[in-house]
Amino acid sequence: MPVKIAGAIAIIASCTMLGFELSSHLIKRVRILEAWQQVLLRMSGLIRYAKTPLYEIYETFSSEKGEIGEFFTALRKCRGETALNSWKKNIGEMKWLAKTDMEILVNMAKGLGEGDVDEQIKDIEFAYDGITSALDKAKEISARDAKMYRSISFFAGVTVAILLI
Repeated sequence: MPVKIAGAIAIIASCTMLGFELSSHLIKRVRILEAWQQVLLRMSGLIRYAKTPLYEIYETFSSEKGEIGEFFTALRKCRGETALNSWKKNIGEMKWLAKTDMEILVNMAKGLGEGDVDEQIKDIEFAYDGITSALDKAKEISARDAKMYRSISFFAGVTVAILLI
């Protein structure tokens, strides 16, 4: 009997942890999109007011913590390539972004370093609007589904444990 109880506890714990892991993915996507909003605002200011070259912008953001810092560090290593090629090559490493989020950022990269300042700012503002829209949807999904994942996984673990006992 103690083995069955230990097994039931292990099943419940593992199912519950799975639910917490799934909900954390939703929360991390919200956080990374919020970080991208800040990066895009700062990038816009650096291009518009300071006329900062793209390589220096990459260097500035490579000191950020987490995935964004790693992303810009990888972009710095792609020196000599177009912004579009280097972004396409490295954006897939950002595991918390959805495919649509990545497309928004890659579309913005098409104009980075290519056109005049006004065109680059328009591209960044368009990407900012797209990221803001994606963030609103991600917050809605996170608020709705994160708690559900945790609850369902716990009850699924209890159900499986009861069936096995």
